[in-house]
Amino acid sequence: MMSLLQSRMNRSDVVLRMRKLWKEEGGATAVAMGIMSPVIIGGMALGGETGYWYYTQRKLQHAADVAAHASTVRKRVGEDGALLKQAAVQVASASGFMPVMSDADPASGTTHFSAVNMTVNNPPLAGGSVGDNNAVEVILSETKPRLLSSIFSDAPIEIRARAVAKLIGGSPACVVALSVTKSRAVEVSGNTSVTLNDCSVVSNSIQSDAYYMPNSTADLTADCISTVGGSSVKNPSPSLLDLKVCTSVQENAPPAADPYADVPEPSVSGYTCQNRTVSGSILPKENPHPVYGAYSVFCDGIEVASNATATFGPGLYIITGGNMKVNNKATLKSNGATFFFANNTTAEISGSADLDLTAPTAGPYSGLVFFGASCEDSPLECGEVFRINGNSSTTSIKGAVYLPGSRIEFLGTTRAESSCLQIIADAVTFTGNSRIEMGAACAGAGTKTVLTGQIVQLVE
Repeated sequence: MMSLLQSRMNRSDVVLRMRKLWKEEGGATAVAMGIMSPVIIGGMALGGETGYWYYTQRKLQHAADVAAHASTVRKRVGEDGALLKQAAVQVASASGFMPVMSDADPASGTTHFSAVNMTVNNPPLAGGSVGDNNAVEVILSETKPRLLSSIFSDAPIEIRARAVAKLIGGSPACVVALSVTKSRAVEVSGNTSVTLNDCSVVSNSIQSDAYYMPNSTADLTADCISTVGGSSVKNPSPSLLDLKVCTSVQENAPPAADPYADVPEPSVSGYTCQNRTVSGSILPKENPHPVYGAYSVFCDGIEVASNATATFGPGLYIITGGNMKVNNKATLKSNGATFFFANNTTAEISGSADLDLTAPTAGPYSGLVFFGASCEDSPLECGEVFRINGNSSTTSIKGAVYLPGSRIEFLGTTRAESSCLQIIADAVTFTGNSRIEMGAACAGAGTKTVLTGQIVQLVE
């Protein structure tokens, strides 16, 4: 009996103790923490991993921004295609981007700057600047392996960034010296007077006297003067160096792009050499070339005799030797003709000669009146000179004088007037008593615009 009673008492004690334990609150936090710790630690780890993804994306966005900016800077000086991607890869890599290099780059034929996780589009293919050739789009991507988040998915995380930079502003330039190395690449001296209406002067030379104005008797009026190097201007009064937009010569400026650098220099064979002396109406003699169209070749230059008039019809006229000479009181006219100077051919227009020349407005030589061969094989030795000299009474050229391998000189008492004239040469000299008035009102003339003072701006 006592044993049964004792057993019941023991059970009651156990129940009481269990009830008391159930109501006991001491140590609950430890228990809860023990249960929740894996969840908390896992959440913190996932949060840290997500933060790392965002941090990586911000770094990648910075790399995309500076890469787009760098590519657009190269675009400003006339580069395109693989060269833009080269600049983007170099700058983005310096900013922490990790390019994945491919075995080949079809665009450039090289392997050095071919990153498969980078896309460079000029013009952009998406966004607000679609189709704008002044804008460059850069898209970067990096693939990161998952850490703790791999319990949810095995797929790696792809992080992407996109940026678009664009060339903004700028004013047209109508006098451009392309030489990088020449002193006095643009010279305004003597008693000359040069008036550039709504356009600017650019010298790509790195020399300290890239723009040279040695005395106070010459005068120049322009929107701006821009040089990659420096300038040497001898104390002209405000009336002799009149800059309408800039307050002074803009030194250490970016170079201007050569707008006609991609124009093909003609190469023909099987032609008949035309007579040097010309007068009356002249038309191309050869059958049209599939690229250049109708053309004639002058193997010993072109000469318009005194008091004669030569009128060239539309087409290409290749001068492979001698020079172009327009004598005293002669008249040279053209409408839609391009004169190409090859093999060190030069020109001398002197006496009281008249020029009335209009460039073609279509075709491979659109906008070009005079086109000279470059000197790419020896760029430090561009020495040919194209002279408009003496007392040429009226020079009216509508279009571009493009002589990348020659210096062009306006000498004597030359008179030149044109609302649309581009002078783009290795070097440019205005001297003597010449009087030049020109502008860049070239709508419909077939020319390409040269801009100076453009800035690079991130727009997306």
